[in-house]
Amino acid sequence: MKYRKGIATEKNHFMQALMVAIVIYEIGSPAIARPDQLRDLTTNTAMISNETKRIEQLRLVESARIAFKEATIAGGERTAPYEFYLAQEYLTLAEEEFRSGDIGVSRFAAASHKYSSIARKKAEEELQ
Repeated sequence: MKYRKGIATEKNHFMQALMVAIVIYEIGSPAIARPDQLRDLTTNTAMISNETKRIEQLRLVESARIAFKEATIAGGERTAPYEFYLAQEYLTLAEEEFRSGDIGVSRFAAASHKYSSIARKKAEEELQ
């Protein structure tokens, strides 16, 4: 997933601060850390980073689901069937990628959200 430079920097600062907090909590001071404790810290940091990534992926999938439901309620299946079914298939791919832990989640969820929005807008335009 692409981040703007400022957001990525803030995320890196957060992760660094979290690492320091874990060290201080677990061993009292980073100055007296043994190599095995630092190795455990690295493992913990990697686990936190992975969980953060999974949470972001889940947020993207949920956002795509909401957009698809909005398109369904608006009548996108009738007014924009191409976009509607494309959004549905991309959402299915995003959910499958999320379940299997693959890296295509954000791309597929974004595509689903995009086509759901187009279908919803076409449905709303037809109502007017």
